Amino acid sequence: MSYINLVYIDKKGYEVKRLRIQEETYEYLISTRARWEPVIAIEGVTLRANNVYQISIRPIRLSPNELVVPCPVEWNGLGQLVSVGRRGIPRKVERERLFDHANFLAFRDGNILEGDLLGVLNVFPQATILPILRSTTREVPPPYRS
Repeated sequence: MSYINLVYIDKKGYEVKRLRIQEETYEYLISTRARWEPVIAIEGVTLRANNVYQISIRPIRLSPNELVVPCPVEWNGLGQLVSVGRRGIPRKVERERLFDHANFLAFRDGNILEGDLLGVLNVFPQATILPILRSTTREVPPPYRS
């Protein structure tokens, strides 16, 4: 049985914290049906090329068991959406989650304005999460169960 540390920033955005949890590996099934969720800035930010910025976004609420994958299409000419997150203790996929900021990689100098589209998330509804029992040898499980 191994343990990992979840590293997160407190809700006020100041202190780095760690939560020690038991490591778990899951297999999941998702449908090919999904929705696009726009990631929209709610603050202005001055960008410098080759830097990553944490930008406040219009909150995105996910229902339990929804999975997100950033859409790889470049939706903003100044850079690319890398990921979304929230401050505070990370929540499991099985619970409702709320994202309040985006990590954005700037390709060029410029300004993000309130209301700018930073990128799009592919949201896959009702993923079926299947726990995988793992031996201590850390073998990679097969991609599909028979």
